[in-house]
Amino acid sequence: MLNQLYQGANERKQILPSFPERPSNAFTRDFRVNHSDTDMLYHTNQSVYIKYFMDTAAEAAKLGHFKYVLGDPLGYRSKVIECRYLGESVAGDVLSVSVWENTMKKGELFCEINLGNNKIWIGIIEFYFQLDPKL
Repeated sequence: MLNQLYQGANERKQILPSFPERPSNAFTRDFRVNHSDTDMLYHTNQSVYIKYFMDTAAEAAKLGHFKYVLGDPLGYRSKVIECRYLGESVAGDVLSVSVWENTMKKGELFCEINLGNNKIWIGIIEFYFQLDPKL
């Protein structure tokens, strides 16, 4: 049983190796990491990166930046959320958060978080796609 779960986890990880380059038309905004966003080692808590992703996606959707994801992305049911940590940030750092839609697959958003010129986090969220989000 555990072997099957472990194999399933490996299969899911195949999404991120093919993570696309950020397009020039990605929606980007900045966040300053607050002390309350950090863990006991003063690194940005993992959940905060997801929050930055979703907050940026919500703003982009509100401004009509996406073709398929309309309205607040939190109104859609999440099918898959995957991320990879490539670096770290601490309180006071200013992070640039970019989001864009997969134009080849409805209901999938990508996110890249940068600290200066360094990519420190990437993520994908795939929604169970429907025409209108449930709010």
